[in-house]
Amino acid sequence: MRKYILILLLLFNLSILNAQSNDCNSIVNFGDIEICLPNIVGMNECFSDPLVKINADRLKADDNEVILGIYLLDDIYKSRYNNFLENGFGNPYIKVYSTKLTKGVYVDESTLVELSSVIRLLFDNYEESSVKSNLESFGNDLNISFGKPLLLEEYETSPKIKSFVVLFNIKSGDENIVVTTVLNTLIIKNRLIFFAYYDEYTGMNDINKTKASNDYLALSLLVGN
Repeated sequence: MRKYILILLLLFNLSILNAQSNDCNSIVNFGDIEICLPNIVGMNECFSDPLVKINADRLKADDNEVILGIYLLDDIYKSRYNNFLENGFGNPYIKVYSTKLTKGVYVDESTLVELSSVIRLLFDNYEESSVKSNLESFGNDLNISFGKPLLLEEYETSPKIKSFVVLFNIKSGDENIVVTTVLNTLIIKNRLIFFAYYDEYTGMNDINKTKASNDYLALSLLVGN
């Protein structure tokens, strides 16, 4: 019985998403396709704003990266011209992007499988890391430094979505800040798209909440396109 209830709930959630599939915050072009960036309650897709674009472009991994959208919290977006340089993008925020190297290139589910094996190599295994016990014991009240980002989990909500939960260490002055990031690879209209959901690390107990918010956008992107 529980199995059938879960199936009904999933279908109900997908029906809601489908009803909102034409409700785009913005529509962007990537090569030969258009991508609907869906509305997210409490957030604003605002990459077209000049100030947001200038700061987002500074965070590109390399010259091949193509940013398609930036979602900021409504309060951060509204106050951007008052204290944006002081507060940055806030938490959480979302970057939707791809790369010039895959523009117009056909991909399928097998591409995600191959790409996942490469992505795993970029991170250290959290379970084998020396900071695991410290992070779990002290939550976010911890000034700790570690080298490579730590891979907590790899999962998929659809054959067209691969997600990686990662802890990043960012140095700010004398302080080391831990950030929870969910990196996602998606297939939209047979093109390779990425998005990253960034949030402040507040302890292991809140990881599932971060994943849930991330997965909502991932499914919204699929259904809306």
